[in-house]
Amino acid sequence: MSIIYDYYPEADILEIFFSEAEATATLNLTPDIILHFQAETAQPVSLILNNVTSLTQPTEYGWHSFLLQPQPQSRVLPAATWHMLTTFPLNEWLTLTAYHAPHQLEVIPLLTIRTPQSLSTIETNTLLQRV
Repeated sequence: MSIIYDYYPEADILEIFFSEAEATATLNLTPDIILHFQAETAQPVSLILNNVTSLTQPTEYGWHSFLLQPQPQSRVLPAATWHMLTTFPLNEWLTLTAYHAPHQLEVIPLLTIRTPQSLSTIETNTLLQRV
């Protein structure tokens, strides 16, 4: 699988293409993390990271975690989405974790951007090379 990176420095947007297939669905995982995929096969096509520089900066306590947005019609993400997020290639870029607050019944799903070598070498003023 050939992964293609497109970085748009004027907007600080990174799009990671996993496939040349046409995306038939979009899921906003967070306000700044967007997944395009084929709904019929649940195969990821691309992942968009808006404001990638700030998304990938560690804090003094470690990497940022982001609250996953549920589907509008449900409070949970569909099983196909969980499968995509926990398998290759998305699990090379994103990590799912959870927080269970004391005295709460629901577990809160969180998403962290992994920093593979290729992502950690982003120069904010250059276009990423195609891999």
